[in-house]
Amino acid sequence: MKDILTKRLWLFSPSGLVLLATCTVTLLAAWNTGANLYYLVTAGALSLLLLALAFSRLNLRRLTVNYEAPQAVHKGEPFGFMIRAENRKRFLHTYSINIAIGSADAGAFVVSIPPGKAADLRLSHRFDKRGVFPLPEVAFSSSFPFGLCRVRRLVRQNGEIVVYPRVLSVRTRELTPASASAPIRRLSLGQGDEFFALRDYAPGDDIRHIAWRASARVDRLLVKDLEQEHARYVMIIFDTRLPEELPDAEQHFEEAVELAASLAVTLLQERFSVSIVTPSWRIEEGDGHAQALKVLDFLARVQYTPTTELGDFAESAIAEECDRAAFIAISADPRQWGLSTGGARTKVLDPRELLRA
Repeated sequence: MKDILTKRLWLFSPSGLVLLATCTVTLLAAWNTGANLYYLVTAGALSLLLLALAFSRLNLRRLTVNYEAPQAVHKGEPFGFMIRAENRKRFLHTYSINIAIGSADAGAFVVSIPPGKAADLRLSHRFDKRGVFPLPEVAFSSSFPFGLCRVRRLVRQNGEIVVYPRVLSVRTRELTPASASAPIRRLSLGQGDEFFALRDYAPGDDIRHIAWRASARVDRLLVKDLEQEHARYVMIIFDTRLPEELPDAEQHFEEAVELAASLAVTLLQERFSVSIVTPSWRIEEGDGHAQALKVLDFLARVQYTPTTELGDFAESAIAEECDRAAFIAISADPRQWGLSTGGARTKVLDPRELLRA
């Protein structure tokens, strides 16, 4: 990826500021006394500062920094930045480089990069908010050789990172009987007796169902899916509307988003099919890892809508799927918790009653 932004900053270190102040004092003394010694001291100190600035700039000349980051991460979880610093000078080394992400002071320190060589680094970073963000800038700096001034460059590349909401561990055993209608009878994935298909191994799968020969051929674990009579389909009804007068609306909404993400991912891991319905959008029914990524991407981007009218939008959605789906209703408004919705066919989930593992 090409750089879209590069900034250069020159800053004096504390030692450089002391030397600059000394130059000012000796220059004033030279003007007042006319002594040649003071002029010589001032000239020597200023020459040292100029040399430090020139060498520091030359040290970072033709140093390129490229970096890679995951396309998606989870809120609050550290992830790795792969950074490659390459010295493209033909004869000169690059010395004493400090590389950090954004405005962070802590980073990686590279003692020396020979001409024509590169240093590969891995730095850790995290986002404290969900959403879609541009790639953070990378700063590399050096105070070589005298430590009197620091030259700092900021580099930002094209690209973005999708920050998913946090996925918490939840128990769905208590939810399904209370909110589900009878599952329909159809061909589905499950723990039956007859072979259905092969899929990638997921944590928690029974190792007795691993297809060892097929796994050896493709160099990854594959699990035999077996056929059962009933399928389970859960529709998560997520009301993204909030009253305008609700205090701490953003915090309540973020907690509701995390709850929706946790339930959806946990249900998908337990072999449910899941869909999500909001007043303005719908994620169609699906299962497996691909559906989990689709749900998380949607929940990373979703925003609440301040409104004064909270109609029962869930009734029509439930009416379409009432014969074959279980329903879980989620709202960020605490006043809606425990109340019936969708024509009294389900209740809005109260997060305080949800048992977490």
